[in-house]
Amino acid sequence: MPNPNNPNGFQFVTVFRPMPPRIRKFIKVVGTTVAIFQNDVVYAAGGASGETKSPIKSFADGATPGTTLPVGVALDFGSASKRTQHHVIVDFESDFVAQDNDGTTGILGTDLNKNANVDPTGVAGSSLTGFSGNQIDKSTVNVSASRDLLLIQLWPDVNNAFGPNARVICRFNREREVPGSVGI
Repeated sequence: MPNPNNPNGFQFVTVFRPMPPRIRKFIKVVGTTVAIFQNDVVYAAGGASGETKSPIKSFADGATPGTTLPVGVALDFGSASKRTQHHVIVDFESDFVAQDNDGTTGILGTDLNKNANVDPTGVAGSSLTGFSGNQIDKSTVNVSASRDLLLIQLWPDVNNAFGPNARVICRFNREREVPGSVGI
């Protein structure tokens, strides 16, 4: 049975240490015309007048995967063109599960312990559910430390297998609080 094509961003699944992940509150400014969806990868949008913290944007709002440094993963939805507050997992030791964007070959067992980028543009988030459409960009899988993610293991689910639209547990290599790491 093929894997369902149902991307919903980067869902938090676990951390290395026995405590909740580090979460910080950020804002999305009014002028941002792209919504932030739950489980969206977000990045710092630069300073804004009167703000104490750097505002954030969704990776789907102009980020360059492999170059733009992620802040973390948003835990809540915020409409486009509105000032919204977001709780963001900023913990570089957190693991997430995400789907790959390749409907033909998908992630295989030989891709594990390698690195890949976030594909923020493949599927838009859903304004109906509020969930992200961010996925793992299968075409960027290699050992380069400049990639956004480390692919750890296949998500253990009876409805998930290696191949097209595989869901994989991953961790950010590149985040504001962690240097890059090299895949094996």
